[in-house]
Amino acid sequence: MNQDANNIGDSALRSPALIALLVTAFFVALGFGLVVPIIPTFARELDATLDQAAAVVSVFALVRLASSAPAGWVSDRVGSRKLIIAGLLIVAASSAAVITADSYWDLLVLRGIGGVGSAAFVVGMGQYLILTIPNRERGRAQGLLQGSFLMGGASGPAVGGLLVDAFGLTAPFLIYAITLGIAAVIAMAYIVDVRGERSSPEADRALLGQVFANRTFWIAMFMALTLNWATQGIRSFAVSVYGIEDLDMTAGQVGWYLTVAALVHAVVLIPGSQAIDRLGRRPMARAGLLIYVVAVAMMAISASQGQLLIALIIQGVAIGVVSSVPAAVIADVSPGPVAGRIVGFSTVARDIGVVVGVQAMGSISQRSSFANAFWITAALLALAFVASLFMRETLAAEAAGSSSVPA
Repeated sequence: MNQDANNIGDSALRSPALIALLVTAFFVALGFGLVVPIIPTFARELDATLDQAAAVVSVFALVRLASSAPAGWVSDRVGSRKLIIAGLLIVAASSAAVITADSYWDLLVLRGIGGVGSAAFVVGMGQYLILTIPNRERGRAQGLLQGSFLMGGASGPAVGGLLVDAFGLTAPFLIYAITLGIAAVIAMAYIVDVRGERSSPEADRALLGQVFANRTFWIAMFMALTLNWATQGIRSFAVSVYGIEDLDMTAGQVGWYLTVAALVHAVVLIPGSQAIDRLGRRPMARAGLLIYVVAVAMMAISASQGQLLIALIIQGVAIGVVSSVPAAVIADVSPGPVAGRIVGFSTVARDIGVVVGVQAMGSISQRSSFANAFWITAALLALAFVASLFMRETLAAEAAGSSSVPA
């Protein structure tokens, strides 16, 4: 059924549909966490070179990046519910098929197909939140969603390791497919069919033009790109290699440090997202980005394991404060009829940050030093902070207690 977002009211954060979406996100992240750590090993078992094994890891994100904008166009036409379910089933089918892969190319193609499904799910989910969550609750909704992904993603690697030890390298892919199947069933049962009002192509172009002419939208896009660059580049690459090679840490120590940072992130996330809905998007963006700059600058000058741990704890605070802001702002300025296309476009920016951030941190560290990689990342975050000084407040005036309005 179609449902008007204006009728959601105060119960949006407690609605069965949103709870179902959060459970779905948990299962998606759990399954993703199961398979990601063992993909390079599985590729090597299929006689892949190191470069080819790396390509299997990156193809999922690259295909998702390329598919996000088209997925947004589809979502505006068929509705977010159908796209969410289709995305889950595509990733489930491609993951189940991995157990039959007998060559590197089979694995590469199947992971690429999974990227298409991931784009569909992520874009459909983003559009759904725009259309069903009122302005005054979007920060908290984004925080809850991130919390679901965080809990699922943190649980996956440990469970995946146990599965590999007990049943072999293909077992996590099968369990991943099962978790996605469960998520699809939950989505079918509880997520309602919500879509923006239909409008003519000319009206859609005018609405898109209004969004693209909005300075605050582009600032939020830049924030999303920069935050994903910093977070993924630091957590997925820089800290691990820097800690082991420069600070004489063991892999186990690095893992514990990253776990502590993730726990701090989780603890701060919910009050941080609540503040986004109470104090406004703009002050939380500025506070979080400023804290993030301090954290990464501390990493650049860290000379001991203890200093690195302190910097990672501060980073966890920063992410908890600011990470929900870009999505909330983008949702605030997105008209319903073109919400899917806006989400698709913003997902591209976020994924560029993920892909380029990791590669850039590696390249700068290789050609210069880890310190310079951290300094350049801190400079980008500082630039995002400066940009936030020029963004308008998009939290509704009655929620923020001010007269600020979107651009």
